Amino acid sequence: MRGLIFALLLAAIYAGSCGGNCISDDCPKCYCGESINKVDVEKVCKMAEWDQRCCNCIVENSSGGNANAVNATAKYTEVGLFLIDKMFWGYCNQGKAPCSFQSNLMCAMRIYIWGKRWHAWNAAKKLSLIHISEHMRLGMTSYAVLRLKKK
Repeated sequence: MRGLIFALLLAAIYAGSCGGNCISDDCPKCYCGESINKVDVEKVCKMAEWDQRCCNCIVENSSGGNANAVNATAKYTEVGLFLIDKMFWGYCNQGKAPCSFQSNLMCAMRIYIWGKRWHAWNAAKKLSLIHISEHMRLGMTSYAVLRLKKK
């Protein structure tokens, strides 16, 4: 009986939290699974070759380095390292949640290029990073841009 009560208690605690991946603690769906997937944020940010301090700051304040992070509210659903909003999934990942750090990074680069700055990220708005977005735009070279230059 104690085991059943303990199991029910744990289920109640983790309901909507996606095993700790849900930042808002009330996610209707666990898009990226129920196990935390911490990655080396510095290594991921270096793959994009943009301003490292800003990238690290955005990721740490968005997902805390958890590639399986989910943030869901009545207004939006965001997933992955960069918390890519659901409205961009069709633009950058064929309509699927970009849960792997590779797909999330590629989405982040496409969104950054599209917006020409970090303004699409809620973390940037919260951290008042918008004013330095022009500096970041000038210092950022994405994988997509590098590929175009080689052709």
